[in-house]
Amino acid sequence: MSTHHIDLKELLAIDGGISYILHRYPDARESENSSKRKFKVRPEKTASASMKRTDDGIWIVTDFGGDQKGRNAVQIAQLEDNADFVTALRTVAAFYNFAGVSRPDHKPGYNSWTAKPDEAEGSMTFDFREFELHDLKHIFSVNAWNALGRDDDARTKAALQLCSHYHLKCLNWYTYTSKGMTHQYTSNEQFPIFLWDEGDWKKLYKPKAEKQYRFQSYGVRPEHFIHGLQQAQKKYAELQAKEDKDYNPDDPDAEEKRKEKKLPEIILVSGGSDALNVAALGYHVVWMNSETAQLRPQDFVALARIADAVYNLPDIDATGIRQAHALALEFLSIRTIWLPEELKKHLDARGNPCKDVRDFLKYFRKYEFDELRKIAVPYQFWDEEIVRDKDGNVKYAFGKPAVKYVFNNVHAYNFLYRNGYARFRSPKEKEGFKFVRVENNVVATIETSNVKDFIHGFLESRRLPIDLRNTIYRTPQLGDTSLANIGIFDGDFKTYGPDFQYLFFKKTAWKITSAGIAEEKAGTIDKYIWDSKVIQHDAKLLPDMFRISKNEEGTWDIDVIDNSCLFFRFLIQTCRIHWRKELEERLNLCELPEKARTEYAEKYGFSPDDLRAMLSYDTAERQEAYRLESKFSIDGGLLMLEEIAEQKLHLINRIFAIGYALHRYKNPAKPWAVFAMDNKLSEEGESHGGAGKGLVAKALYKLVNKVQLDGRNPKLTENPHVFENVDADTDLIHVEDANEYLNFGFFFAPLTSAMTVNPKQKRSFEISFEDSPKFWFDTNFGDRMTDPSSLRRKLYTVFGDYYHENNGDYRESRTPTDDFGKSLFTDFSPDDWNLFYNFMAQCLRFYLSTDEKIMPPMNNVSKRNLMSEMGDHFRNWADVFFSPESGRLDKLVIRDEAFEDFIRVTKLKTYTAQRFSKSLKAWARFNGYILNPDEMKNSQGRIIRRPNNEGSKEMIYVRTPGKAINEINL
Repeated sequence: MSTHHIDLKELLAIDGGISYILHRYPDARESENSSKRKFKVRPEKTASASMKRTDDGIWIVTDFGGDQKGRNAVQIAQLEDNADFVTALRTVAAFYNFAGVSRPDHKPGYNSWTAKPDEAEGSMTFDFREFELHDLKHIFSVNAWNALGRDDDARTKAALQLCSHYHLKCLNWYTYTSKGMTHQYTSNEQFPIFLWDEGDWKKLYKPKAEKQYRFQSYGVRPEHFIHGLQQAQKKYAELQAKEDKDYNPDDPDAEEKRKEKKLPEIILVSGGSDALNVAALGYHVVWMNSETAQLRPQDFVALARIADAVYNLPDIDATGIRQAHALALEFLSIRTIWLPEELKKHLDARGNPCKDVRDFLKYFRKYEFDELRKIAVPYQFWDEEIVRDKDGNVKYAFGKPAVKYVFNNVHAYNFLYRNGYARFRSPKEKEGFKFVRVENNVVATIETSNVKDFIHGFLESRRLPIDLRNTIYRTPQLGDTSLANIGIFDGDFKTYGPDFQYLFFKKTAWKITSAGIAEEKAGTIDKYIWDSKVIQHDAKLLPDMFRISKNEEGTWDIDVIDNSCLFFRFLIQTCRIHWRKELEERLNLCELPEKARTEYAEKYGFSPDDLRAMLSYDTAERQEAYRLESKFSIDGGLLMLEEIAEQKLHLINRIFAIGYALHRYKNPAKPWAVFAMDNKLSEEGESHGGAGKGLVAKALYKLVNKVQLDGRNPKLTENPHVFENVDADTDLIHVEDANEYLNFGFFFAPLTSAMTVNPKQKRSFEISFEDSPKFWFDTNFGDRMTDPSSLRRKLYTVFGDYYHENNGDYRESRTPTDDFGKSLFTDFSPDDWNLFYNFMAQCLRFYLSTDEKIMPPMNNVSKRNLMSEMGDHFRNWADVFFSPESGRLDKLVIRDEAFEDFIRVTKLKTYTAQRFSKSLKAWARFNGYILNPDEMKNSQGRIIRRPNNEGSKEMIYVRTPGKAINEINL
């Protein structure tokens, strides 16, 4: 394949162009599977574009609400980028990494030479040329260009007049002399170069250059300059001259007609390119000489003097919105033209969301911009009317015309909305909404009294007239009924996605991905969060505290880099499931008789060197030194490699489970509930608390909105209002201290599909799967529900008994306070909190880095669950009935006789045959036996025999490891 030739068919044969189409039109996702599904390629109320695949495999997009032309990927690039065919072809080829092709090279021609005598340091020279059609199409967006005339000849003529009017010229080349060298840059079709020529000051404009090189000044730059102001003032003067020329002193209405005639409007735009596009629509425009320049009060007075209305047209990125709001607050009568938020759904040629009017005019036409201008209103929320007597004469007060103030509802609603006051739809509220205040990215629920306080405080702070303030105090338009007309806030609360999650702090936000944690400034993010979820700490990013990896054999490993975070230390302790072997048995091995030491060494396969190392801790001082050295260590020196690996996997699983719970995104492929339980084996109904499960849940509370459910309540799942406190903003449902008989099956539906919320005395409503919370269970019992459907929905995390109450099984009681000398969270210092939030963010990052479900070592978990499943009554019976001494192992046993014996011994007359079978399976698995070997079963999965050549009976056969099947011995 030649690097100089791109074959269109070969390019589109890759995937028919579908990947590029979805890149340019994200809303088209899912339409590839249904030609009937419509999507949006431009802002519109009803989606009108569709996509289909032709017989030769090429994907075509047709906008039926537009020109109804079917376009392939390259033609879409032509349309969206206003590019010629070759440029669009290279753009799409570069997107697919087509061999030998890079994105179109937007670079000027370049030459340089040693500076000549007349080429002074810092000097520039310019070589001008006439505009060509491709130059103008670099400046004017497609619908601005169309607005200039009926055909390209008329449009070219009008465009040249506009460029001349606003002092824009086209360059063939320019030179710049620096450090004894003169550099020459030549324009070309892919890289035009323009010059704003304001006399002694000139400004280069290179639209295809990187942002930092797009503009370059030359000459005496004015301290403060407004482009287009001179032209607007000249037009205003012409209007005045015409009024004077037409003056007829004999006309009875002569003075009224002679009143000052102004421009209908003047629009302040963010830059020269945007200005020319708006001017192409027939408006007078001005723009500042740099992005940092501010409109001064005298500037606004100058603009208001020559125009009936002054408009501001900002970009709709975070910076543009913030600056427009500040400007509207300073000059209350300026009208802001807001481009539609839907524009951001489109991407520009650099892959960023569209934000300015030039982007807007790719997808919208002139009349749609005209409509935006018509509805643009100022922040001034009152009208001023001159008071007149019944004869129409102006009344005066204190030597000035008397003014009457009238509350303007539309302007007031706009003023409040733009200052963050809005309604938020809420199905839990009787009215269907609640009032909120939005500041930067934070949303808070408020009362209407807050709105009134803001209005009156604003007027007072501006020292506005007392008459005006009295008018606003008296108006009924600030009552609840009127304020119910404030705009609806519909911001994006999804501060998460499949591969990222935001955490918001007082002054910053962290964006967490698998690649790392990036800090972003509050107010610069197009995401919103409820005030209750803002973490009220000043957080600073810290280096990694751990590193998790997987070796070639697929085994997970963790390196603890920094365990100064107290909560991290606490988690390590909860994962030390072999702590008794380490700190009691082996550390005190020297205290045992020699025979007992030898037996212990043989039990674990210790070498003589291993045994000598353990016996070296033969004094209280050495033992204490080891305890201090390994106090928060997951890989203590007295542990075997497999024991260390097991403890590490518990810690990795715990980090993974925390990260999963913190990631708000709901993946249908991961419909898990975290199930936290103890590792220690215990009898049925025996509860062991104090291992630290509750503290992990409380750690999650510091970062998520939670609803707690009392898992000890045996009738929890019978409550029709069990989820009444849940809403779309709930991140986590914590089923706390779940009882051993909790019906986990009740939670299947909310785990995998939409959740129905049924509040008391209110209408029920549904929360979609995507917006519904995750679940976290903790229990002090084993898990009775271990069927495949339940296991598929559970992510176990298991706690060792390092922390425990001394109930007679231990030498002492131990709590986290004993380790740290203070309570977790309650006694945290600012540094402790910073370490904590960094650690939790790093847990989240690790979770995002893997698609694997990381389970803990399941040996004790499985045994504990089997113990719960069979129950103590059955276990005690089976241990006797199938004991080695009973002669019933490795032997066919009549099932009915076994069941009757169980009922007789236990007196559990309500025990069903089905439950008996389930318990028997659990007991066999617990003991490592095989129940009813497959080779003995019939096609229905049962063992049927005729004992003593009598009638057929169903049999039980418990096979012990290594034993051959005995068919004869009945």
